[in-house]
Amino acid sequence: MSPAGPVLITGGSGFTGVHLARMLLDAGRPVRLLDVAVPAAERRFVLGADADALTEDMITASVDDWSAVLDAVRTTRPSAIVHIAAVVSPEVLARRPNLALQVNLGGTVNVLEGARMFDVARTVVFSSIGVLPTRQYEPIDVAHPLLLAGEGPNTGSMARRRSAPRPSATPTCSASGSTCGSCARRRSTAWA
Repeated sequence: MSPAGPVLITGGSGFTGVHLARMLLDAGRPVRLLDVAVPAAERRFVLGADADALTEDMITASVDDWSAVLDAVRTTRPSAIVHIAAVVSPEVLARRPNLALQVNLGGTVNVLEGARMFDVARTVVFSSIGVLPTRQYEPIDVAHPLLLAGEGPNTGSMARRRSAPRPSATPTCSASGSTCGSCARRRSTAWA
């Protein structure tokens, strides 16, 4: 593997993917995109003069397709992989949870295994605020609950999220009455 190999960006047509590609290109790094669709017009704008070349050279595949991921890593021989591909749409998460599991978990395993098999020097697994539940307080810190009872696909939480007012004060733990962060059970406790 050559250190001059490209950076392979999964989810490269998405918002974060095209902005990362632009930054890497501006830094002189070669880039290859892997995604299920080519970048939309507003994302091509971010890529600027490189949009046509990146789109023509793009690998159109889903990360949940093991053979496609393996082939992409084998043929690209990247110096690094940045894995951003994910299903984060609340509607898709609610209506097609198995697809989300295949792409978000299975796709990550496929990318990591492809990187291991072909000795990719660096693999970065990206995430975003899209993985968090309804904000309980701001700024969000490491003590913020990651999963709240009653949230997630098939719980009706998507409708509640749209209509529920945002909390205006620091939450208190219903188990101890303490403010956030001071209760040892904070990750498994419902917030009042």
